[in-house]
Amino acid sequence: MKPGEIGPPSPTGGSTRRRSRTAGAGVVVFEDDVIPLAADLGELPRALSQLPDDFDMCYLGYMGRERPSPWQRAKQAFYFVLGPLGVVPWSSAEALRLHARPFSPNLRRAGLHMCAHAYVVSLSGARKLLEAQTPVAFRADWVFPFLILRGRLSAFVTSPRLFDQETPEHVPPGGTTSYIHG
Repeated sequence: MKPGEIGPPSPTGGSTRRRSRTAGAGVVVFEDDVIPLAADLGELPRALSQLPDDFDMCYLGYMGRERPSPWQRAKQAFYFVLGPLGVVPWSSAEALRLHARPFSPNLRRAGLHMCAHAYVVSLSGARKLLEAQTPVAFRADWVFPFLILRGRLSAFVTSPRLFDQETPEHVPPGGTTSYIHG
């Protein structure tokens, strides 16, 4: 693991440790290349108001498995059936958690999502992330799905996504770039 792959969930920099002692309802974490999706950003207050009191994490920006295709659903069923045999990468319970599932008008239960561009983490979520990363065992983006698929992190994704990563294909000429990079 390269030093740059150890991010916010890592206790090495102490950021999660500090947050877990001071967080109230939750803190928002942004990656350095995050950009807001202005057309949908107005949904943020509504989405946050729909979080249950016992949530651990909510992705505000992420990649993958928002709307699974029929092929992805077929693979999920295949994993579910073969999970008990140990011949596929997921247990049956993990297979059921691979894709986002309905929860409320603006939230879905999180599945296997990558690239946590922006997220909210609660005090209980910060503690679970710290425990999972003591000692450091995962790249920053990999600890979330590891805990989510095992049912150890109560996580959600906003629907629609509210943030994205700054990449050439996501930033049209003259469009919004990361406020952090400028």
